[in-house]
This record gives sequence, C-alpha cells and structure tokens, in this order.
Amino acid sequence: MMKRALYLASALALTSPAFAAEDLESLLDGGSKPSAGAAEVKTAREQSFLVDTLRSLQDGRPTSEQNAFFRLLEQAQWDKGLLQYQSAFGGTAFDRSANGQALRALLKFKSGLTTTGLEELFATREPKKIHFHLLSLFKEAANENHPAWKIALLSWNDAWTEIFGLNYEVKAKTRQVTQKQGIKDLEALSKRAPTDSVERALVEWNLALAYSLGDQPDQAAKIMAALLKTKNSPVSQDLLNLTAARLLFQNGYFDASIRYYNKIPKGSDYWLDAQEEAAWSFIRKGEPQNALAITQTLVNPVFKGQVGAESYFVRALAQLKVCDYPGVVKSLQAFPEQFKGRTEALKKLAQEPETPAVTRVINEVRTRQVKWEELGKDSQSLPRQITRDQRLRELSKAQADLEREAKVAEELYAKSLAQTGLQASFENLKQSLMGRARMAKSATLARVQEMAKNEVEDTRKILAKMHIVEAEVLQQTSLADKLAKAKATGGGDVKVGTTGSSSQDVMKFPVANNEVWFDELSNYKVDVKKACQVKR
Repeated sequence: MMKRALYLASALALTSPAFAAEDLESLLDGGSKPSAGAAEVKTAREQSFLVDTLRSLQDGRPTSEQNAFFRLLEQAQWDKGLLQYQSAFGGTAFDRSANGQALRALLKFKSGLTTTGLEELFATREPKKIHFHLLSLFKEAANENHPAWKIALLSWNDAWTEIFGLNYEVKAKTRQVTQKQGIKDLEALSKRAPTDSVERALVEWNLALAYSLGDQPDQAAKIMAALLKTKNSPVSQDLLNLTAARLLFQNGYFDASIRYYNKIPKGSDYWLDAQEEAAWSFIRKGEPQNALAITQTLVNPVFKGQVGAESYFVRALAQLKVCDYPGVVKSLQAFPEQFKGRTEALKKLAQEPETPAVTRVINEVRTRQVKWEELGKDSQSLPRQITRDQRLRELSKAQADLEREAKVAEELYAKSLAQTGLQASFENLKQSLMGRARMAKSATLARVQEMAKNEVEDTRKILAKMHIVEAEVLQQTSLADKLAKAKATGGGDVKVGTTGSSSQDVMKFPVANNEVWFDELSNYKVDVKKACQVKR
C-alpha cells in the first residue's frame, strides 16, 4: 500500500502543471473540456514545458502573482504575460538573473517588440547562464532571416557565437559591412563565413571593392569572377557586370570593359549607366564615332531625368574629336535645357528633403524594388540613384519597423490599465522607440540630401568641362577660318571631307520623327571616316 502511494505521488509530481491546472478547472466545473486538436496539444505541451522550466528556476513556492503569470504563459498570451511580469518577478533575484532578462526579452519579442526584445537579450552580461530552453525558443522566434537582425543594435561576443552559431555572427557583423572597414578585417570575416552563403558573397563583394580602391586589381578580379558565377550573391547580376566592366576600364582593358557593359540588358536599371560608361571606353580606344553612336541614345528626350550630365559631356567631346562643330554647339545648347531646371529642383531638395515626392518613393522602396519610370513626373525632382540606393532602403525599413514597435508599446501601455494598473515603462519605451524612429527618418532624409548634393556637384563639374569644350570649339573654328583664307590666297593647309556626323538607326520604322521605338535605342551607327583630315 505504501509503495502504491509513493508511486502515485511520483506520478503526480511528474504531471505537467498545465495539465494539472486544466484537470483542476475541469473538476471545479463539474466536467471536462472538449478535446483539443493536434496543433493545440503541441502548443500546450510547448508552453507547459516552458512553465516547467521557469518553475524549476524559482526558489520556494510561487506567489499568486507568479501563478497568474504562469497561467498566461500556458495559454501563450505573451502580451498579457509581459504586463504581468513586473507584478510576478519585479525586484526578485530571478528578475536580476540572466534567465530573468532573457525571459523579459522573449516576452517582448513575442509581443511584437522584436527589435527591443533582441537588444535586451544581447544586453545580458552572462549569456552562458541562460537556460537552453529559453534560448531555443528565442532562436525559433528570431530565425536568421528575421528583419529585427538588420535593425537591432547588438554587441556581439564569442559567447553568442557558441549559442546562436557562426551563421548568426556573420549576419550580425555583415549588416553594416562596407569596403571602408579595411581589407584585413574583411578577409578575416570572409574566411569565417560559410562557403557558398549569402553572407560570404556579401563580404567578398565589399572585399572586391576594397581591393579595387586599394590598387589591387588582380585580387579584385579573382573575387569578381567567383561572384559572377555564384547563385547566392546578394548583389544583382547586372551590378556585378557593371562593376566588372568598371574594373576593366580602370585598368585599361577597354575592349573587355565594353563586352561587360554590353551584358547589361535594356530593361535593367543600370543600362543607361552602362551605355554612358561604354561611350567613355570608346573615347579612350580612339573611336569617337562609336561613342557618338551610343550617346545618340542617351540624349534622347525620352530619358530626360534618367541620364546624368556626363552623357552630354562625352557626346560633346566625341563630336569635337570628329570636328562635328554644329553638333557640339547643339550639345552645348541642349545641356542647360536638360539640367538647369532639374539642378534647381535638386538644390531645393538638398535644403529641404521632406517633400511629398520623397515621401512617396521612400514608402515604396522599403517594400519593393521600384523602377525609375514608375516615378512619373516626380522623377524630375528626385536624385537619379533614389530607387536603387541600398542604404536608403535599409534606413526606411528601420524607420517603419521602429514606428510599428512604438505603436505596440503604446497599445501595451493602454492594456496595462485594465490588467495591472498603468506601467510607465511602456510609455517610456514608446517614447524611446519613437525617438529612434525619428532618428532613422532623419538619416533617411539625410541620405536623400546627400544624393541630391552629389548630383548637383557632378552637374556643376560637368558644366565647367562643357565650358572647356566650348572654348576648344571656338579655337578650332577660328583656326579653320584661317586655313580657309590661306587656301583662298593659295597657301596653307585645308581640311576636307565631312565635318558633320551622320547618325541613323540600323532599323527603319515608318513613324513620326518624334516617336521613339525601344528597339532603336543603342543601335545607332556613325560614319566619320573622312572627318578632321588635313591635306597638305
């Protein structure tokens, strides 16, 4: 009889508190509850295991407030559990422990305060003392692709690597990685990143840029070759090809650079940039007629606002090299028509970036990749890089998430009145999150200002170069006049042959002159075989 009693007592002791509580409720209600489904049973077991873990970490019998907290956790009511936590554990040894801090962080994360929860977990001074079950629940909730990892401000150490794994460490450290970090740091991080991972590709992308800027083109080329073949690159194939072309151009491989520029399709956001830079490759090769052919596309009115001032400069320079003086004059006249109004708009944007157009585009780029042509009339007053700037996208996403968390904190503050009495900590948290959201917004607008200022400065520099072209035209035409007069009096040299450019498309369409067919673009040819020849 004694053995049976001991066996029964042991069995009751091993019974989950959740199921014991459920049985108690059933007894008091005079019946049993309907059987739960498989998913509900699984959730109940998981929550019961969590409660068992927390009970095992307590000293002595739980208080009534703690029992109320456990019941909320058994029902997976994380937000109510968060509100109850202070009444249950505030000021206790558990609250001051690593487990108490991890539990608060988990409650916040599960209640929608994801960034706050992740930061609170990583603020734990002794992470190795956190119970494995709390950590496993956190890792399950904050998987490696969760957006909170890109926003939270974390201080990483080796203890967290042991807990979360190398992949999480690399993700955390590569979030703000840039080529400015230093080649040695990037090399070390690359070696630690898993092979064929997105993180490895991201580090090596920045390492390739760092090698290129550090005058190590061979090292950069080796990495770029591997990145062009990988399937896990976070960088688009078009940007990789564009960067490879720039690397080749920078080191004097003009034919090869043109080949890579031509790999970028017309539908790409980088196509116009590739065409402009290919024109420079032809200039450097000594083939200005091919540069002219390319820029015939770039100066088409359909691309107004999308091409930079340098497209007009390279065209004017190519025209000058083939002695197409009327063409140069036309380019000089077109330049202010294309850029004066736009530059004035960008100057205003650099002073006051919070415009309706900027707000619209920021709201769009945080959720998807926006095409330039989608901007419509707004494109005339926005920086050219705004739709594809990765930093701007990250800042706008951070702003949106922090604003969402501030709203969650505000709702928790309101709920606390009904459950436990107003808890000022949630109002303080809301204010803190709103402050961070405002900082993210300010950084977003500052990024827009920076892009606007850079474009204005680029246009100013190109304008100065256009003045040089203008002066050169005047000098060359003056010389041509002198030669012509000398020829008339029977002496000197004279230029013969064509002094204009002939541009026509390979494909012909019976349409009005002002209509542009997409197949026309980048298919122009120019014949200047006899231009600028001098007969002696």
